[in-house]
Amino acid sequence: MAGMDDFVSAVNDAALAFPENKLCRRVVAGQIGLPDYHAVLQLLFHITYEGAAVSALAAAQCPPDREAVRAYLLHQADQVKDHWRWVLNDLEATGFTGTDPRQGFPSPACQSYIAYNYYVALRAPVARLAVIAVMNAIAGSFSQNYSAKLFQILKLKPSQASFFFRSSGADDELMAVIRATPMDGRDWLWMANAARTASTLYRAVYDTAMA
Repeated sequence: MAGMDDFVSAVNDAALAFPENKLCRRVVAGQIGLPDYHAVLQLLFHITYEGAAVSALAAAQCPPDREAVRAYLLHQADQVKDHWRWVLNDLEATGFTGTDPRQGFPSPACQSYIAYNYYVALRAPVARLAVIAVMNAIAGSFSQNYSAKLFQILKLKPSQASFFFRSSGADDELMAVIRATPMDGRDWLWMANAARTASTLYRAVYDTAMA
C-alpha cells in the first residue's frame, strides 16, 4: 500500500531527474543564449499566471475535513498570485521585443502541464500539495546548481532575473501540512502519482523551450 515514503521518493526523483532537460544540459555546456532565456520566460509566464488560480480551485474542492490543506492552498495562492509579473519584468529588463506572452498561447507541452494541474485540483485537490512540493524541490535544485551559471553566462543582473532570484525552494509549512493530514492508501497513490506526473510534464516544458 502506498504511503508517505512513496511520495517523498517521487519528489526526490523529480529533483534528480530535472537536470536531464535540454535547458540544464545547455547551461552545463555553456551553450545558452538570451533567446533561450526569453523562450523559457515566455513559457513560465503561462505557468505562473495559472498557479494561483489552480491552488485556489484545489482549496475550493477540499472537503471540510481537509481544513488545514484548504488554508495552506489559499495562503499559497496569495503568495504566488503576482509571480507572473516578475516574468514580464524580466522579459522587459532583458530587451525582449517579441509578442507579449499575454497575447499568445503556450506550447503544447506547457498547456499539458497547466491542464494536468487543473485536473489534479478537480479530481484530487490534496494532491495539489504534491505538485507544489515537486516545484519547490526543482526550484531548490536549479537555484543551487544551474541558475548561477546561467546568470554568469548571460551576464544577467538580479533585476533581469527576478523570477529565479525570488523563487524559493524548501517549504517547511507545506511538509508540516502533508504530515499532519490524515491520508489513506488512495490519497498517497494520488500524491505519488501527481509528483511523478508533474515532474515529467514540467521537464518537458523546458525541453520544448529549447527546441
